[in-house]
Amino acid sequence: MLPDTELTFSQFTEWYEPTLWEPSRVRSSNPPEYPYNEAFESDLPPKVCNYPLNQEILDFAAYERYGRTGQLSNPGLITPKLDVPDILKSVLGPWYGYKYRDNGNTSASGMISFTLKPQEGASVVKAFKASSRSNQVEFTIIGTCEEREGNTEVSFKRNLPSSYPSEYWKGEFDLLKQVITGTVAYEENGGEDRLFPFTFYLCRTTPEILRFRPTPADFEERKTESLWKYAIEAIVAQIQRDSWSWSYFRKRRDTRRRFLELWMRRTCGGTPLTPEEQEELTSIRHSLTAQDGRFYHSIAARRIRNTIVHG
Repeated sequence: MLPDTELTFSQFTEWYEPTLWEPSRVRSSNPPEYPYNEAFESDLPPKVCNYPLNQEILDFAAYERYGRTGQLSNPGLITPKLDVPDILKSVLGPWYGYKYRDNGNTSASGMISFTLKPQEGASVVKAFKASSRSNQVEFTIIGTCEEREGNTEVSFKRNLPSSYPSEYWKGEFDLLKQVITGTVAYEENGGEDRLFPFTFYLCRTTPEILRFRPTPADFEERKTESLWKYAIEAIVAQIQRDSWSWSYFRKRRDTRRRFLELWMRRTCGGTPLTPEEQEELTSIRHSLTAQDGRFYHSIAARRIRNTIVHG
């Protein structure tokens, strides 16, 4: 074993003397004995293995509640007939959407999905809750909805693991369009000094269609062109998927491989991503359904665990 110090040339040659570690020489040595008292040792940690052998790394559960179209397999079970106010009942159920940065130009983290349920026992009657996963991050939601000046305001706190700050989402619910839009901040009051403000868009549109939706900035700059592109891409993809076209599966395969390649380089080092590749990675993440995003990130997590990083 190389000593953890700098060596002179003479020390180096002595250390690597071929006969230094011969068995006969080692046996004839008389190493000192050091006293050992177990009482002074700290207790073993309750969890020795970081990755238990029986733990499933790949997130197959992402697809369990969804059919081929990406819709919930039984949405009726999500919004049961409960004695809750109509305003609360109108916002319960599945939601899908995006969090945007750069004034709506860029998706911040890919598609997000969750299912709102009434919060039993809450002091506020119009309270809801949810728990879900985005990519590899578990999160919970607690919020309320209120009618103010003819508008329905929806606000909730998104609690993430301790390594991430909590997020405060606040927006307006359009009952006719079944859309919630608003802003996201890291401070509850949403003041001018909040950090990294975002906007968000949530809707009932299925993930397989929503993934083609242009960003809010694209809609604002060229609405007609964006709407046509949105419709054409969604219809073509649906036809290819329903006909089990090889081009559909080939594109899914190529997208998955490219995402894993770029994400591994971004996460584990290697050749840094160019600005064009970073933009491509953002575009790929935006094009994934919430289910694919979860599963692909779990594939990447398994590869990262098996990757030896030198440094």
